[in-house]
This record gives sequence, C-alpha cells and structure tokens, in this order.
Amino acid sequence: MTSTDKPNILFIMCDQLRYDTVFPSGTAVVDTPNIHRIADQGVNCTQAYAPCPVCIPARYTIRTGCDSPSLGCFFNTEPSSLDGDRRTVEQRCGNYLARELSDRGYRTFGIGKFHPHPDPYEDLGYEEHIHTEELWETVEARERDGYIQFL
Repeated sequence: MTSTDKPNILFIMCDQLRYDTVFPSGTAVVDTPNIHRIADQGVNCTQAYAPCPVCIPARYTIRTGCDSPSLGCFFNTEPSSLDGDRRTVEQRCGNYLARELSDRGYRTFGIGKFHPHPDPYEDLGYEEHIHTEELWETVEARERDGYIQFL
C-alpha cells in the first residue's frame, strides 16, 4: 500500500462535548460549522459509548483498545494490573494507537491533554507531541506545557 492509498485520519477527542451540543446531531443549540463539515466528510459515530467514562481510563482505552479490567485502570490514578502483572500498559495491551499508526507509515501528531499516569511525559508513540496538560505541579512542568509556550 502506498501513501496515496492510505486514508487520511483526523482523530479528535473532546472532553465535555455532549452529543446534543454538536450540530450534526440535529439538535444542537451551538453552531459548529467546522465540526459539522468534518462529520459530513468523515465518520460520525452516533452509537458510541465509553466503557469507563472517567478521564484517565477513557484515554487509556482509546490509546490501547483495551477495557478497564485489562488496563487495571478504573479511576484517575496510575494503571496497575489486577493480577499483579508489573508490565506497563503498553507492554500488556500492545502498541498505543499513535505508535501503531506510525509503524504503518502514518505521520502522527498529538496535541492536548493525554493524562498518562504517573509520567505526564510518557512516550505515547507520536512523532510530534505537544503537551497541554495544565497540571503544573512544578515550575518545570509549567514551562514544558505547550499552551503556556504558545501564550
């Protein structure tokens, strides 16, 4: 497969973006023309659900395709295997999504909140990754934040 045969992938994950606030749902009270255009030209998942609708577990589920029992992550705490397996999440569940896409020839770029725990700068497999975690426990963490650098 050549690079021209591969579909383009734009994956957007938003926090607190309810179904009824997005125009493609047909019931939106907020005008979102760019999201509407993306939905019209791509895939609009209208029957999706979150197996664990908590921030860190949900993000690990999307990164790995594994559910909370496999991840050992049910709360906004460090994932740990239920059976005492000390391997990392990626070692237990396989490549993170970005690493898998990179391995398949895609250029990957991640920006935003990813909340890997306990290391906010964990290598998630992106060729380029701009962190905007907004969790500044130290001056160094604040200085590494992509949004603060932008401002």
